Amino acid sequence: MPRQTLTPPASLTEQRLLWAERDVMRAEQRAQEAARQAEQAQALRREAEAALQAECRRSEALQAHLASLYASTSWKLSRPVRAAAKLQQLMQRLAGRPPAPQPPSQAQAQAHVAAPVLVLEARAQAMLNRLRGRV
Repeated sequence: MPRQTLTPPASLTEQRLLWAERDVMRAEQRAQEAARQAEQAQALRREAEAALQAECRRSEALQAHLASLYASTSWKLSRPVRAAAKLQQLMQRLAGRPPAPQPPSQAQAQAHVAAPVLVLEARAQAMLNRLRGRV
């Protein structure tokens, strides 16, 4: 098989034509690369939009759940307990002591039930003491 050798262009016009063809090929390659990058960017945008929509739905569900908790009877009834806990924390902070650790939710529920009982016990004890003083 005979070996082919590149022959130099015969004229300046042919040389310019070769350069122009080379430039066109490079431009086409850059255009293909730009199109590929644009497609990748579009795919990333679609993924980000889907993730954003999912997070919006999740946020709306959490907000609805939180609204139902705030509207619940137990939340309304436990308001004095929460207020007392905040007041205690404020007083401890003003006194320079670190705030007490937050009790677990089950303890909060028990405290909610126990608080009225303690008040009633204290009133009953006071009444007994007054009666004993009279007798």
